[in-house]
Amino acid sequence: MTGDDELRMLFDVSPRPSFVFDRETLALVDVNQACCALYGWSRDELLAMTLRDLRQADESSKLDFALARERLHSKTAFSRTSRHSTKTGRIIDVDVDMVRITYRDRPCTLASVTELTGAAEVERRFRVLVEHSADGILTVDKAGRFSYLSPGAERILGVRTGELVGELASSLRDPDDRSPRVGPKPGETVVNTARVRHKSGSWLWTESTTTNLLLDPGIRAFVTNVRDITERRELFARVATADRLVALGTLAAGVAHEINNPLAYVMANLELLAREMPALLSDRNLAGTRYDRDQFVEFVADAREGAERVRTIVCDLNALTRPPNDGSGPVDVVAILVSSIKMASSELRHRARVVEDYAADLPRVDANASRLGQVFLNLLVNAAHAFGEPQLDRNEVRVRATSTTGTVIVEIEDNGVGIAPEIVGRIFDPFFTTKPVGVGIGLGLAISHQIVQSIGGEIHVTSGVGSGTTLRVVLPASTG
Repeated sequence: MTGDDELRMLFDVSPRPSFVFDRETLALVDVNQACCALYGWSRDELLAMTLRDLRQADESSKLDFALARERLHSKTAFSRTSRHSTKTGRIIDVDVDMVRITYRDRPCTLASVTELTGAAEVERRFRVLVEHSADGILTVDKAGRFSYLSPGAERILGVRTGELVGELASSLRDPDDRSPRVGPKPGETVVNTARVRHKSGSWLWTESTTTNLLLDPGIRAFVTNVRDITERRELFARVATADRLVALGTLAAGVAHEINNPLAYVMANLELLAREMPALLSDRNLAGTRYDRDQFVEFVADAREGAERVRTIVCDLNALTRPPNDGSGPVDVVAILVSSIKMASSELRHRARVVEDYAADLPRVDANASRLGQVFLNLLVNAAHAFGEPQLDRNEVRVRATSTTGTVIVEIEDNGVGIAPEIVGRIFDPFFTTKPVGVGIGLGLAISHQIVQSIGGEIHVTSGVGSGTTLRVVLPASTG
């Protein structure tokens, strides 16, 4: 007797109903005696049928045969519970174990069937509940290694079936999470929130409920129900940010009101001085002073410009609580940059030298000059804070303005300490800052990003630790 004959005999006399079907057509190509006994059809009758015929009475959970073929081709072996019909029309619940084989030079699947009754039916229903749960269910043995992961758990973690079994559960934990992890005592349940690693390398926030069943002889493991709460946490973070912005806006409105009153006096008096000073000053009045009449006029003009800047800041504070009167129009980007550099000079002059490079004949940009100036001022101040030590012979902030067809590009580059890769994507988030307490609250870049987007532009960052940072603002050129 050949090896093939022995296998054929074992297949025929096996007490477990088994059949072989073609993976492409799902046609039955071989059945054993136990299979004929279970379903009630003769061998010839079954060989004229397909897998669909066995399931034709299952109206409650029809099989997607296209999906079934995909699974049969992608997996060497898998199991599923199903409902089949017999020749008499009786519906039976079965557990089907399937494995890919080559049978008579054609790609087939060997299916072994177990009819579920009594305790087996209870187990089947439990398995169906576990396998179709939106939450993940997993078990970890006393050595801390995964012993089972439900399809939901594998979907949450992005892994293939059985991929993590035997791996240490701690390998998925965020290495920066220093909070203690004390497992529950026997019979105890604990709830925990933690960051875990997805197969893609990204991090998920999960909420888990773990019960210690190590003393249960049928389980002997920690049983965990896990849920992905990443989106929920992000939503809560956005709500919290919105709440803080509302509070800040309310505060800004109050501050703006308080500043406006004394500012009105200052500006009124400066206007009066600017108008009357040339007539008040005479050569006799200036005798013994170091300044001439034009210089005094210039001092007043500078004071008026400073007061106007304060008024602009007040308008920007008010913009946090209500949309501003836009007042947009074609503006000169270079003029705004020059003004912004002058305004940021108190932050820049002791830390770095500024190198300006502006292309000739730049097109104008449709924007509110004050708010665009606010963007450039924020970027310049951030560049000034990018240096560890004030070394004027080394530290440099380069301000460039160029254009391409339809756009104006402004780059503010520093050769400071740079930004770590893991946080560079967060610098435009509201209230995110790497500055010490009292230096910044993390709103400058967030507001700048919003302003640039509101006029149809883009803002990008390029940075590396020790290699400086470049912030690139791309603005649509004016069509007017």
